[in-house]
Amino acid sequence: MGYDAFISYSQRADRHIAEFLQKALHRIAKPWYRMRALRVFRDASSLSAIEDLPGALQSALAASRFLVLCASPQADASRWVRQELDFWRAHRDPAHLLIVLTDGEIVWDPQSGSFDWAQTTALPLHLDGFFSCEPLWIDVRRLKASDLLTLRSLEFWDNAVALAASIHGKPKDALDGDDVRQHRRTLRVAWGGGITLLVLLGSATGIGWIALQERVQKEEQRELAAARRLTQSARSISAENGKPRG
Repeated sequence: MGYDAFISYSQRADRHIAEFLQKALHRIAKPWYRMRALRVFRDASSLSAIEDLPGALQSALAASRFLVLCASPQADASRWVRQELDFWRAHRDPAHLLIVLTDGEIVWDPQSGSFDWAQTTALPLHLDGFFSCEPLWIDVRRLKASDLLTLRSLEFWDNAVALAASIHGKPKDALDGDDVRQHRRTLRVAWGGGITLLVLLGSATGIGWIALQERVQKEEQRELAAARRLTQSARSISAENGKPRG
């Protein structure tokens, strides 16, 4: 029961981004027969209220293949994030640490082969010397500062696909192709089911309309017959009253 990814983030600054990232990673390239494409740990959705928090987090980290760091000055100041990075640095490969820049700055210094810590404000010094070459990171700062932070945003989805590609171990275009094909297949099934439902609903509505019309016609015929009987009865009474009395 391991995890494909563990999301490390500041609750105060990046709770919504972490939530959207988890949802996107669940959906991207998801086969129809599985609930989720990837199993992603996020404390708010994965932990119960009765669990020992430090122990549960360390167990989840130990069971995860990738660490997704939502990097920001607030995350840098979080003791939980620092503990998670300490564990990852001690036990995992730097290639399995994926960075999502949500606020602040990340600057790489090619001369020193490390981050420029005079300008980098989104990462803790815990990562100094961890990377042997400049890592790739996803920049979602513009999305966070706008109303584009949604699963319907093409820009956010494109960034999430890039993140998922690293975890799946596939090229981004191949993964996006798998996702698009699966999405189109799902849409075809949904449209087919919707059209079938509409046809059945239309048939049922038509049958109901015909039955209603037949009832209305029968009711009109009964009322007409009753009116004719009343008219005939009135004529008979009138004729009877017009006869001379003996």
